[in-house]
Amino acid sequence: NYALTMAYDATPGTTQNTATIDKATLTVRPEAKSRLYGESNPMFAQSITGYVSGEDATSAGVAGVAEGSSAAMATSRVGSYLISGSTGTLSAGNYDFTAVDLPGGLTIDPAPLTITPADVTKPFGIAVELREYTLTGLRNGETVGSVTLGSAGADASAPVEGSPYDIVAANAAGGSFDAGNYRIVYNTGLLTVLPIPNPVLDDPPVDSSMLVALAQTFVSPGDVYGLGTHGLISVDLLVPATADNQGTIVVTLPGSQLLRDASFRFSLPQEVSESLQAGSEAVTLSDGRPLPGWLAYRHPGKVFEGWNVHREALPLSVTISSDERSWEVIITEEKLHGPM
Repeated sequence: NYALTMAYDATPGTTQNTATIDKATLTVRPEAKSRLYGESNPMFAQSITGYVSGEDATSAGVAGVAEGSSAAMATSRVGSYLISGSTGTLSAGNYDFTAVDLPGGLTIDPAPLTITPADVTKPFGIAVELREYTLTGLRNGETVGSVTLGSAGADASAPVEGSPYDIVAANAAGGSFDAGNYRIVYNTGLLTVLPIPNPVLDDPPVDSSMLVALAQTFVSPGDVYGLGTHGLISVDLLVPATADNQGTIVVTLPGSQLLRDASFRFSLPQEVSESLQAGSEAVTLSDGRPLPGWLAYRHPGKVFEGWNVHREALPLSVTISSDERSWEVIITEEKLHGPM
């Protein structure tokens, strides 16, 4: 680490010796680091080697700072990347500095991505299409195009006795994400199958949230199902209401509903129900007369209830209004359901 130079003097019998001590060289090398996909790079610390005579950074009087760097970005794929060394502003009286790179020193690991199916509740006898799920952990604004969801309880014939059923998620694909950059965890959702109740007038008013949930989970937006003694009742919002125009809702009772002692209960479409202030609704026949004795409207749950309806009473036109908007509710039998 030291250089000794001997100079020759031209005078016979004499020599001149000159000793030149050059600076020793310290090597600056980055230390290995790792991070998750989608994160920013960490600080790249560096180690310094090559001290002589038992010195260290303090005794050698090393001053200044130096940090490594990498060309990897938050969007860089999972893998290994070069960390470049740097001498920065390092200085020391007896030393020079040289930087070396660390190939593959930065490891980018897959980021965790959790996919959780939404829980579903349905009455027995209905087949559901499972399509709702939540994503936790996507990076860089990426998206997932689709997730396969399945459950033994999704079929209409799935018995109540086996409820709740697992909803299993798999095969996340599409969108802008790359599955290779993620460690995907698929959670399990629950599908609950409820028995179809036999509602009667003396029952307490029911919360219509389950009926509204049906529209959110397995029928088209704006459609709702009601429940009856003999099956399901479809409720279709054909024309939305505006401040200037009355809306139209068609309620279709199955033919088997029109039997003695049969009863039913149905909710209004979600956007209609949300527009109504409970207790402020005005409900009459469309000609202004009161509802017939076999039909009632329950304000707390925003549901209609009926019992012992006869075929000759249908179709029936009911008007419900609230906050300067109104809807015509046409109650009809299944065989009559068609263009109105």
